[in-house]
Amino acid sequence: MAKAATQTQFEQVTALYEERQRFEAWLSALEAKRATTPVHIYTRVHADYGARLQRVVEELRTHRTALQELESTLIDRLTALDGDEAKHRDEAAEAELRATVGELASDHFTEVTERTSGAISTLSEERGHVQTELAQLRHLLDVGTAPLPVSAATTEPQRAESAPPEPPRIRLVDSGAPPSAPSPDALPALTPSDWELSFENALGGKAAPAAQRTSGPRAEEREKVSEPNPFDDLEFLKTMVDRSTGEHNVVNPTRDRAPDRAPEPVHASPPPVSPPPVSPPPAPPAPEQLIPMPMSPPVKQRPPQPAPVVASGLPLIMPDAPSPSRVEPHFPQAGARDSVPSYLKESPPEQVKTLKCQECGTLNYPTEWYCERCGAELAAL
Repeated sequence: MAKAATQTQFEQVTALYEERQRFEAWLSALEAKRATTPVHIYTRVHADYGARLQRVVEELRTHRTALQELESTLIDRLTALDGDEAKHRDEAAEAELRATVGELASDHFTEVTERTSGAISTLSEERGHVQTELAQLRHLLDVGTAPLPVSAATTEPQRAESAPPEPPRIRLVDSGAPPSAPSPDALPALTPSDWELSFENALGGKAAPAAQRTSGPRAEEREKVSEPNPFDDLEFLKTMVDRSTGEHNVVNPTRDRAPDRAPEPVHASPPPVSPPPVSPPPAPPAPEQLIPMPMSPPVKQRPPQPAPVVASGLPLIMPDAPSPSRVEPHFPQAGARDSVPSYLKESPPEQVKTLKCQECGTLNYPTEWYCERCGAELAAL
């Protein structure tokens, strides 16, 4: 009796679930026809289907408790079927073992096997039906009795009905009347010159002069700035260059002798300053007069050992052997035979290069101290 009542209740829930699916399909088809349907007709039909679907969902909710009890019953039934099937399988395995040992006859073993196999098949078939019914019941509990989702199809008609009407648009027509004069309290409109002034003030610089404004304190400042500067920069730079030598940063000696004093503050418009007088360039020094001196015979020095040579190949000049000072040669005038020393009169008129350089092998005069080609010191032979 209880099983029949449960089956009837399950069938009712299944019918309600099918009705819910039908209403949801109608709403989907109605949404597809929304663009070609008048708004008031679409709203009325959509409201009808929505109300009927809501009523079905509420009826399904009333059966939710009964469906949960039915789910528990089906789970208990599956547990019992599993226990019975396990019992029959154990009986068949025990009979097979006894027959193998020889306790049971073959006829008795065949009877036990057929009976347990039939019972296991019946239990397996019933368990399959119960599992299918339990799956449908759980689907009804999860989907059938769930509340309706708030979809856009339900809310958009309400938005269309509650939207306020569009206000009438106002067209502006030129009546030809002259524009009204601005009020005295209104701020004056900014001009491009005002924008320039604001930008210059923001940067911390001086504002550029505006041609539209010719009065006020700003006009006086612009007049001060526009006055020509009497100080001539070009003349001042000329005084800093020595015209005779072309050197820069030459300070006038008259200005060097001036006492030091604190620098005066720089004003926007300095007083006129006359350029300092340019002093005449100093006269070039007179060339030194050469005094003829009799030439002494060179003294040949033989070093005890050759001069050390560095890695570069050039001789190293030792600090204790300073090079002799260079003597400017003096050429006597023609006819001045008496001014020639006696040892030069007796020497042959032409000398022969006989002194060979140990570095490069070039022949030099025996009176030379350094090679005329590589500059190495010559050792006396």
